[in-house]
Amino acid sequence: MRVGVIGVGSMGQNHVRVYSEIAEIVGIADPDVKAGGLVSNRFNVSYFTSPVDLLKEELDAVSVCVPTEHHAKVALDVIRAGVPLLVEKPLAATIAEASKVVDAAESAGVTLAVGHIERHNPAIAAVKRHLQEGQYGDLVTATARRVSSFPGRVRDIGVVMDLGVHEIDVLRFLVGSPVESVFALGGRKLHGNFEDHANVLLRFQNGVHGFVEVNWLTPMKVRRLALTCLKNFVEVDYTEQSVTVSSSTLGPLDPFNLYQIPLEHHQQKIHVRKEEPLRRGGFPPRDPGEAAPACHRGGCGRHAAGGDRRDGIPPDREARAAHVNSVANSELALSDPAVHESRFHDFGPREHVSAVYDHGATHRPLERLEVQLAVRVVGGHERDAIRASDGGL
Repeated sequence: MRVGVIGVGSMGQNHVRVYSEIAEIVGIADPDVKAGGLVSNRFNVSYFTSPVDLLKEELDAVSVCVPTEHHAKVALDVIRAGVPLLVEKPLAATIAEASKVVDAAESAGVTLAVGHIERHNPAIAAVKRHLQEGQYGDLVTATARRVSSFPGRVRDIGVVMDLGVHEIDVLRFLVGSPVESVFALGGRKLHGNFEDHANVLLRFQNGVHGFVEVNWLTPMKVRRLALTCLKNFVEVDYTEQSVTVSSSTLGPLDPFNLYQIPLEHHQQKIHVRKEEPLRRGGFPPRDPGEAAPACHRGGCGRHAAGGDRRDGIPPDREARAAHVNSVANSELALSDPAVHESRFHDFGPREHVSAVYDHGATHRPLERLEVQLAVRVVGGHERDAIRASDGGL
C-alpha cells in the first residue's frame, strides 16, 4: 500500500513511523524544511515542501496531520486529487469546515476517516463487545477523565478540541446512541487564547448519561474511563490497556448491627494484549516483493486502494466505492484479546483480586475465560482499615 503524510509535526512523525512498519511511504510534505528534512532522513523517504507535489505521486492513501486551522484546506485538496485520506482529530476547526470536508468526500466518492484512535484501543474494543453482549448489564452512566499538563505542541485549539473529542467519541461509540443534550463549563487559567479546563455533561437519547473531564492543569497524565452498569462497575485505563470489572453481593443484614455489613466485593482485573491504537489492525511488515493488499481496514480508519490513476483520479470510481462500502458495512475487524495466563494476587485478609495477563498467545476469547475469585465478607473494622489505606472499597 502506497501512502503519504502531509504535516510531520508531533503526530505526523508518529504516522510516518507506523506507516514505515506496515506500508510503503511514497513521501512526506511539510513547508518546514528543517522538520521535513529530519523525518525524510530518518525514514529514507522523499520530501516535498508542498502537498500539491506529493499528491501528484501514485498514492493509495494520505494522512493529514497539519495544524487544525489548515485541516479543511488540505483535506479538500486531497479529496480533489481523488486520494483516500485520514485526517487527524479534530476534523476541522469549525463545524462549517468539517461539514464542507464531509460533503466533498461524499460527492467525490473518496474515503474519509478521522483519527479517533481510542476506538481502536484494545481495552475499549473489549468493553464494547461485552456491553453489546450484555455481560455488564445495562449501561447507566459513563465518566471519562483525560487530564495532563499543558502540551507545548498545541497552539491553535483548546483542551476540548485536543483531548475532549477523544472521550466524547468513545462515549458515543460505547453508548451507541445520539447525544440529545449537552451542558458544559470551562475556563482558561494558563492558556493565552483557549480554554485549558472543561467539564462536559452529555445526555444520550437512550437515557444514558455521560460526563467528561479534561484539562491541561494536572501534573500527571490520566486517561481513564468508568462505566456504571446494572451488573458491574467497569473501569478502563487507556494507558495501561486494562479493564477492571467490579461487583458486590450484600449478605443477610442485621438491622441492629449496621457497623458490620456483610458485603462481598468481587474484582477482576483484565490486561488485554497491548497494542498501539494508531497501528492496531494494520498489516504486519511485508517481505520485499510481496504484493500490497488491495484494501486496508485498521488503525484509525479505512483506506481503499485505487488502480492506475490519471491526474490523481481513480479510473474505476464506482467499483472502488462499492468495495469501500462493503468494507464499511462489515463488522469491524478487531481481533479478540488473547489470554495467556491467570494469576491470583493475595492482598491480605481484605480481598483477593484476580488479574488476567495476556502475553500475545492465541487462546480462547476473553469472554469465555473462567476466572476463580476469592471473596471475603468484610467487617466494619476492616472497612475502616481499607478506607484509610485504599480510599475505600
